[in-house]
Amino acid sequence: MVNKLSTLEKLKPLPFEEKKRQIKQNIVINNIEKALNAKISVEKKITINEAETIQNWILEENEKKPHMIEKEALEIQKEINSWLWLVLKVNWNIWGSMSMIELPILKDKNMYEAWSLIVHPDYRKKWLAKILSHDIFDHNKNKAIYSITEVPWVMHIYNEILKLHQFTKFEVHPEILTKIEEVWELLPTDIIYWNDEFKDLNDELIYKTFTGWFNDL
Repeated sequence: MVNKLSTLEKLKPLPFEEKKRQIKQNIVINNIEKALNAKISVEKKITINEAETIQNWILEENEKKPHMIEKEALEIQKEINSWLWLVLKVNWNIWGSMSMIELPILKDKNMYEAWSLIVHPDYRKKWLAKILSHDIFDHNKNKAIYSITEVPWVMHIYNEILKLHQFTKFEVHPEILTKIEEVWELLPTDIIYWNDEFKDLNDELIYKTFTGWFNDL
């Protein structure tokens, strides 16, 4: 019975928005595959050896400039295999990865940081980061997601491709900023990018703060 149900579940038609997302992603992947003459896949399961590869990439990045959260290979593998992290493979070899961390903010709401976007140095500027970031943000439109970066090519993706909202730390509600800085203290020059759901969350908290002030008058 379990096997029959799981098979039927797989055969259920996808919602319209999910179909559109998959079509858009497939077009992007197909175009890059042609340019690279290679097979590309986005996966959510990896081996411990592959997790060690990602761990080493992060360590190497932080040797140049500390800006990524370092994690042990077992932790990376666990997060990827629990769907909080994506890996991008080209011809079945890992070329990049990106993760998402969940942060509670209200009783009934969570916010998520998209972080640890990394592509192997030898394979950058080939639009692979676009595939990962597009998958994270587009597949999770119903979640309040933000990302912090000062890397020009990532900023280009967030600005020109994903059309995310752009803010500084001084435009974020204090409650949200406190939660963000529990993970990583922001610099005055850091740019925060967020999706529509996150903007709604920030606006909701600002509204509650103002109405609270007026009620106290």
